[in-house]
Amino acid sequence: MVWEEVARRLKAVAADDSDVTVLEHQDTLSLIIEDEVLLRLKHSDVALITQNYPTPEAEAFDDHDVDLFGHTGLQRVRLCYVLDTYETSLIWVGIAAHNKGKFLWKIELADTGAVAAPERLPLEHPETDTSKLARLKRVTEEKNKKKNEQ
Repeated sequence: MVWEEVARRLKAVAADDSDVTVLEHQDTLSLIIEDEVLLRLKHSDVALITQNYPTPEAEAFDDHDVDLFGHTGLQRVRLCYVLDTYETSLIWVGIAAHNKGKFLWKIELADTGAVAAPERLPLEHPETDTSKLARLKRVTEEKNKKKNEQ
C-alpha cells in the first residue's frame, strides 16, 4: 500500500514538472529527471537493498553498462523507503546508488522532501555533571594496611 501511495504522489508531482518524465513498468515506477537521472522507486531494507524479487529488469537497473527503456547514458539511483518491522511507519527515506550489487552512496531526505543537512562537526555534547554519577572510592593507608595484614 505504501508503494502505491508514493507512486501516485510522485506521478502527481511529476505532472507539474516539465523536467520529469514518468515511466511506469510492470513492477515499479521510474522517473527521468532532466534527461540525466533515472530514478526508481523501491522498498528497501535498512542496508538499502531492495526488498523485491530480483527480476531481469531490476538486475539490469543495477548494471550501468546496460541501457534501459530506450534511454542511454542515464545515471541510475533509487528513491528508497524503509519501513519499520511491522511495516506501519517509515523509518528512512532517501536516494541511494548501487552498481552491480555494490553500494555506492546515499542521501537521506528530510520529512519535507529536501536533502537533510549534514550534522555539524564536532558534534555537540550536552553539559552534564558526571561527578554525581560515579566516584572512585578513596582508600586510606590504614585500610590498606589492615587489608594487607589479612
